[in-house]
Amino acid sequence: MIRLAIFDMDGTLLDTLEDLKEACNYSLECSGYPRRSLEDVKRRVGSGARNLVAGLAPEEYGNNGAVIDRLHDDFTAYYSEHGEDSTKPYDGTVSMLRELKKAGVRTAILSNKPDRAVGVLANRYFPGLIDLAYGQRIGVPIKPDPVPLWDVIAHFGFERHDCAYIGDSEVDIQTGLNADVMTVGVSWGFRTIDELNKAGARVIAHKAEELLSILIDK
Repeated sequence: MIRLAIFDMDGTLLDTLEDLKEACNYSLECSGYPRRSLEDVKRRVGSGARNLVAGLAPEEYGNNGAVIDRLHDDFTAYYSEHGEDSTKPYDGTVSMLRELKKAGVRTAILSNKPDRAVGVLANRYFPGLIDLAYGQRIGVPIKPDPVPLWDVIAHFGFERHDCAYIGDSEVDIQTGLNADVMTVGVSWGFRTIDELNKAGARVIAHKAEELLSILIDK
């Protein structure tokens, strides 16, 4: 059994996609740019809010720093007010976390979402079930760089072989592999099974109950 389970948030523990889409489209509309579809947003979630809006901007503005700053500011302002309008835990994730806690497994979240939002959502949807929640922090690289994952592990004082990283995207799979920890993909999030396999996933869970068994039986 592992001693520390570290989870991505968006697409892994929480279905945040509708709220992310609305925040993206608000920021785009503020700049006079066309709205994007749910699928457009879904494909780009995972590398942080700034990269998300940059990928959704019209192609000629995708590398314009001033434009991206404006889009990011508008996204952040909207999301801070509406980030929980439609967000909800995926089926079984709350009970899975409870069972991990009962088994003595420590739990953490590591997300590329802004740090404050990660803390707010973790406390709102998983009260008492998450021991540490880290989002994107100033001066710390974002996933798939392994440094933030190593920071989480160091906080608890565990060895890498005691830990697992769980996520729904190629960014998460690369993060876990880069950090040299057990890495588990989940198929209910924002990427397909084929995309997870191509990213190097060796283990994929299709339900929260299956994920619990993988982590407990490891």
